[in-house]
Amino acid sequence: MRTCTITIAIALMTALSGTSSLAQASAEARASVSKRFPPGSIRSVTEADVALADASAERADIEARYLADEQACHPKFFATSCIEQAKERRRAALAAVRPVEIEANAFKRQARVTERDKALAERLEKDEKERQERQEGDGRLPAAQPGSKADAPASPPGKVQTTIFDDRVEKHEAKMKQRQAEDAADAAKRAENIAAYERKQQEALERQRKVAERKAEKERKRNGKAE
Repeated sequence: MRTCTITIAIALMTALSGTSSLAQASAEARASVSKRFPPGSIRSVTEADVALADASAERADIEARYLADEQACHPKFFATSCIEQAKERRRAALAAVRPVEIEANAFKRQARVTERDKALAERLEKDEKERQERQEGDGRLPAAQPGSKADAPASPPGKVQTTIFDDRVEKHEAKMKQRQAEDAADAAKRAENIAAYERKQQEALERQRKVAERKAEKERKRNGKAE
């Protein structure tokens, strides 16, 4: 019976060892992602996508190898120490994959920002061109003559953005000046209203004073007759 138990244990350890070896062989069949994509090697969105896909596959290999190593540790006498070593190998392997993922994701984010800025510049240029065409159609701008500036190459996106920004600044300044003028007119009107109110108050006081004087004069005449 004891011999049978030992035989089964040996067979189990051999099977687990074989599983671990297969997982390790699968991971070592291709070079590590960190070696295939060293820092600064990702220069296109396609390369970034490939790097992320390979990193994901390598993560799966690392986890599979760790599970196989962990299972192989259980029958051993120092199982805890064996498992801790497997965890450390897993941690180191994942740490090597992480920089590749960070660089690939950063490249893709920057590519999206660049594409967005390009699309915005093209849209602004298109809007400016349509605005000029509308003005020419309304007769507010003379039609372009041969050899004029209209025949020159289109302004670069940066210049178009600057022109639009300057137009917005001028409109804002004009609006502020109009508002200041309106405020000044309102202030003058308020001052005039206050002056008119004070005149009315003064006239009312003057009328009250004259009425009081007439009453006093009548009272003196009445008293004089009574004496």
